[in-house]
Amino acid sequence: MAEQEKSEEVLPPDGKDTGNHQEEHSENSESMLKPWLKNLGKEFYQNQELAKYDTLPDAVRDLLKRPTAKEVPESFGLTEGSDEIFRKAGLTKEEATSIDSFYKEMIPKPKTPLTEYFGDKYQDTMKSYADGIKAFGGDADALKKSGLEEDPHFVEIMARVGKETAGNVFSPPNNGSKGDKSAARVLIDSIYPEGA
Repeated sequence: MAEQEKSEEVLPPDGKDTGNHQEEHSENSESMLKPWLKNLGKEFYQNQELAKYDTLPDAVRDLLKRPTAKEVPESFGLTEGSDEIFRKAGLTKEEATSIDSFYKEMIPKPKTPLTEYFGDKYQDTMKSYADGIKAFGGDADALKKSGLEEDPHFVEIMARVGKETAGNVFSPPNNGSKGDKSAARVLIDSIYPEGA
C-alpha cells in the first residue's frame, strides 16, 4: 500500500507528465503562446520573444549563438575625452583601442617647421616665396588663416613661382573698358561680333 501511495504522488492526476501537472486543455494552457512554454512556468506563458521558437531546444540554441556580455572598463586610457563615449557605446578595451588607433592614423601629422625643412636655404626660400605670392596678388592674411604659409610643400612651390617670375607681378586684364581688350578678346570679337 505504501508503494501505491508513492506512485500516486509521483504521477499527476491525469496520468501524464506535463511538467507542471496541468491538464492539457486547462485555462492556463489555452493562454500559452506555444505549448512548450508550460514547462517554463506562468511568468513565461505570454512571452513574445520565447514564442518565436517552436521548441525549448530551439530557443536555447539561439540563445547560445548570441554574443556574450562584454566587460566595459571604467577607463580606457586612450585619447582624452573618449572614455565616456566608448563606455556609452559598450566597447571593450580592445574594441576601443582599435577604433582609437584607426582614427589617429587619419589625423594629419604636424608639419615640419619651415626652418627645419629648408635649413640653410630658409632665408632665400622665404624671399622667393614672398615674390611668388606678390606675383599672383595673393592675400597674405587668407594664407595665414588657412595654414598654407606653414606648409613646406606650398611654400616650396610658391618660392619656385617667385624665382621664375623674378618679381614681375601678374595683372589680370581690365575688362571694365572696351579699349583695354586682350588680343584674344579682340580676335574672338572679330570672329563673333556682338549681337550677331
